[in-house]
Amino acid sequence: MKKIFALSFLVFFLEAAIFPMPVYPLEGFRGERWGQNLASMSAMKFVNELDGLRYYIKMNDEMSLGNAAIHEIRYAFESDRLVGVTLSTKGQENARLVLGVLETAYGTPSKRDGNNFYWSFGDSALFYSYNPHSRRLSVANLSRQAIGHVPLVRYW
Repeated sequence: MKKIFALSFLVFFLEAAIFPMPVYPLEGFRGERWGQNLASMSAMKFVNELDGLRYYIKMNDEMSLGNAAIHEIRYAFESDRLVGVTLSTKGQENARLVLGVLETAYGTPSKRDGNNFYWSFGDSALFYSYNPHSRRLSVANLSRQAIGHVPLVRYW
């Protein structure tokens, strides 16, 4: 019985190592779910409105992803419901670190075009775009509902 338990335990951890779970599930971002009402989220501050989406920042947000320093995280709402999250970094090293986190969590991108990467997951998608001239990275984690609204991802 001990051998069966030990073998099951080993198989579980090997499977977890080979097929890692996402760092942040794509049903939302950091515990906030797609469709969640703005009023239910704490410490949100309005930033701007663009293309039919209202963007907010969370005043107490953790400004890192793995070892990468995050410059800004914006939460996108349509009709007061969360439909997407965008984040940005500064510098090539932070961009490289974020890409490493995303590839570890979500695997090989579905599509790549130069410094742009795309992952598709049923009801949501993840977009990564690094501009080597400005040394700025933009990442968008979006519900399917929001994809057409965000300028970063229109060309995909």
